[in-house]
Amino acid sequence: MAAPATYAHRFGSLQSAYELIGHCRPEQFGYLDSRARKHALRDDLLKQIVAMFPEYFSIVRQSGRFRAMLRFRNSLMLSILIGTWKKSPKGTGSWRVDPVAGECKFVTLLARLDPSNMTFFDYHLFQRIDKTKQFWLIQNNWWLDRGVHLDDLANLRTTVDRLYQAMKVGPNEPASVT
Repeated sequence: MAAPATYAHRFGSLQSAYELIGHCRPEQFGYLDSRARKHALRDDLLKQIVAMFPEYFSIVRQSGRFRAMLRFRNSLMLSILIGTWKKSPKGTGSWRVDPVAGECKFVTLLARLDPSNMTFFDYHLFQRIDKTKQFWLIQNNWWLDRGVHLDDLANLRTTVDRLYQAMKVGPNEPASVT
């Protein structure tokens, strides 16, 4: 059997190869579609932030192995996490967040998606994320109070700037951004 990269090069993806030979049902690849959509939304969000504040933010990628992140004022690294909506059997819903262990020490923007998982619902900025494994959030989860709620991305630059200044105060002093 050929390597997955061979299928991707020849057919675009392994999913496309299966579709061509008629061995594909949409539900088999639904998780791949939602994963690809989540990655595309994240990439679009990075580009949107840089387009809004080109003199403050830039997209950086340490190597092809690591996810792209934002750099603020050529020094502070900003991680972007996407929270995807999942409806529970009881009819309520919550957001699934998959932190990246290597990025937990960075300032993090959590962008939660709406119930359709197609657009952003809200944004929260954290000095760092204290979780390294997948976790779930409900609408008004107490954990979100650890960060700063952003009503709009237009407030991102000033909020990150205040956080950046507060972090410069001293390593043992708490940073207050609210």
